[in-house]
Amino acid sequence: MGCTLASPESIANAFAEHFSSVFTSDGRDIGGEQEADEILGQAGVQTVKVSRLTEPEVQSAIKKLKAKRSLGPDGIPAYIYKGCGELLAPPLTHIYNLCISKSVFPRIWKMSAVTSIPKTEMTDEIAKHRPIALLPIPEKIFESVIYEQLFNEVKSQITTLQQGFYPQRGGGIQTRKLSQRKLTKGSKST
Repeated sequence: MGCTLASPESIANAFAEHFSSVFTSDGRDIGGEQEADEILGQAGVQTVKVSRLTEPEVQSAIKKLKAKRSLGPDGIPAYIYKGCGELLAPPLTHIYNLCISKSVFPRIWKMSAVTSIPKTEMTDEIAKHRPIALLPIPEKIFESVIYEQLFNEVKSQITTLQQGFYPQRGGGIQTRKLSQRKLTKGSKST
């Protein structure tokens, strides 16, 4: 049995304490540019160049935003970005290209608003919630454009056997292929 928390501050503190207690780190921490250079200098590690971003790439990422998702820590909803995409794409593209050329990621984009969602049904038990980080929309747009560039650069090197984390290649497809093979082999032996 737990205690009943009444004030928003006590509820927030209880969630923060619980999420801190269940957090585990893998112990890895890339310390900065020097350590990144050491990792990239290892044999077999290939580097991928990120090109200057274009306004059409940024506009495309803005269009892909889910308008009805929660607000990020800046309080600006995605539908504002979607509705003003043509006006926002030029300054965002400029900012993103500055980030790339200067190798800087704005500190404000590293911040997130952490909220909780129930793991199953609605519950008052803190342990039955999981944290989710709500990121700033400009960071999501930037990440989306960089992902597209990197994926297009490396997708020719990804084996066709790779199913997870590859568009149009999910576990369902793999299961269907295995089932078809079993059925084909089964029908030949009968």
